[in-house]
Amino acid sequence: MLSPKSQFAGRTVLVTGSLGFLGSVVVEKLLRETEVDRVLLLVRGKKQTTPLQRVQQLLSSPLFHLLQKQALHGSNVLSRVQAVEGDLLLPELGLSADDKNVLSQVDVVLHCAASMELQADIQKTLKNNYLGTQKLLQLANSMPNLRAFVHVSTYYVANHLPRNSLVSEQLHPLRLSLDGGATKVGHADFVSALMAMTPDEANMLAGMVMQTNSFGSSYAFGKSLTEQMVANTPIKSGAAKAIVRPALISNLAGSPYPGFVQGYAGPGGYIMAYAMGFFQGLGSVAYGSDQRLDLIPCDTVAALVICAAAAATAAAAADTGKAAAAGGSGATTVYHASSSASHPLPIADGFGYMAEYWAANPPPLRLPLTKYVRYTRPHTPTPASLQQGHSKAAAKARLLAGLMRLAGESRQAYKLLMGVKAFGVQNSIPLAASLVCCVDNVVALRDSIAREERQLWPLLWAPGEPGGMPWRDYSFLMQSAVRQLLFGQRTPENVRRVCCAGSFEPLAAAITAEQVAGLMQGRKIAAGAGAASIRFGGHGRFSRSISTSIRRSIRRSVVRSVVGRGSARASMKRSDSNISISSSCSSGSSSGSSGSYVLGSSDV
Repeated sequence: MLSPKSQFAGRTVLVTGSLGFLGSVVVEKLLRETEVDRVLLLVRGKKQTTPLQRVQQLLSSPLFHLLQKQALHGSNVLSRVQAVEGDLLLPELGLSADDKNVLSQVDVVLHCAASMELQADIQKTLKNNYLGTQKLLQLANSMPNLRAFVHVSTYYVANHLPRNSLVSEQLHPLRLSLDGGATKVGHADFVSALMAMTPDEANMLAGMVMQTNSFGSSYAFGKSLTEQMVANTPIKSGAAKAIVRPALISNLAGSPYPGFVQGYAGPGGYIMAYAMGFFQGLGSVAYGSDQRLDLIPCDTVAALVICAAAAATAAAAADTGKAAAAGGSGATTVYHASSSASHPLPIADGFGYMAEYWAANPPPLRLPLTKYVRYTRPHTPTPASLQQGHSKAAAKARLLAGLMRLAGESRQAYKLLMGVKAFGVQNSIPLAASLVCCVDNVVALRDSIAREERQLWPLLWAPGEPGGMPWRDYSFLMQSAVRQLLFGQRTPENVRRVCCAGSFEPLAAAITAEQVAGLMQGRKIAAGAGAASIRFGGHGRFSRSISTSIRRSIRRSVVRSVVGRGSARASMKRSDSNISISSSCSSGSSSGSSGSYVLGSSDV
């Protein structure tokens, strides 16, 4: 039986994308659940921050609170982490001679880095994803001890298939041509030709080929090309490859930080848009009523990435015949990190859970006349209905942003308008995938793991599986986390008792970045010398900017319009709970907590 815990014993692992959501969870789980010897993080410098400083900030975030507490009590696994300065966009990754020597000791490569810009110019997409992955794979093939290379892709590579198609865990062929279809070419020749063109020529050719293959985004098309390259690039003898295709990666469901989410590019951003009222009726939703919403908790994806590497490593250690059957000798095993087959979530249920939560627990900021959308009838989205809905949301956002600018909050007004713009991109028909992803390889992998370790590795998302829970509970966990991380407000106790079996509990980091620096060097820190305040890994600043600053902006605008500038400063000292912007938020309202502000037409 496979033991992922011991399979990494004494191994050196290289992780890319470690500062991102998935990559950071992979690093945390590797350190906490395996016997890994060293974890090397390929990181770029940024502005005035060195790669080492960025890694120290990561390890001092609340996501690593369990490992921080262990370190304070003498079990310091953070000393196993080392920053390596590199950039996937540079020749030879921009590595120094010393770092190349360090990477020569790597046994396993976990490639979690990617550019996730959905509609970028094709050359930008290929530089980041295709060519960056190609350079990393070339480097991996030069590593004497390499046993496994795992590439994180996306289920969007199958987004060209008809709605609700059954998607197998295998590569999907592409029809590539440089002359309108007369002559077929391989992925390498196609990419080389695109990169040799002007940006406009490349976009035009890529657009025609994307249309031929029914791709709606350059991101999905680029990732599909990257899969072709990974699968068709020979791996060195004694090593094996695997591809993990996640669906929409969402909040952690379990340890180390239930509900945690980083950033708002995926489901977190969709929840934010819903809570703030960006959806203007059912017609403004890009998902049809017959679709499934394929969410997958990040801890499930991280477990699958690690276990896929463990299986590849075990295959590489076996004889040639067994290695070929399990993904070695040039073969590539594909795994779907998906809930669409194991735990389907109809889109109507997903929106119903969001409406239930936010109607009972409204956020501190919503667009005017917000009504939370439910699927009460059959719905087929059209470009015209989406455009109409986005135009209404944008108009209301511009109204609110105007009030904020009057109060001197131009920066926050800009962020609000950028949020509406991003919503218009994400909530689009080409990106509203609805597929049924087979998980046969994942089931086989789960069944191969030693029974005593299966609770550590939640590979399938479903009730009865490790870490699984009903969708309603998980949805409320997600909503309450977004409320806390975005708006800086906890879900009130009365609402939690009624509808929140799963509710987010903010956690504090146990140590500072400066203390992490010492731990990475193997120094000891006395227990009780930890960090003093709760931090949200960057979300705290965003919470203040969106919640506190916007509320202050609204109050300043309203106070100035009523009592004039001379009294505004004194009025600002009032408590948030004493300010009521619209009649629906008056102290007599029973629909939500105090401090919830809704701008109606009569308020302007």
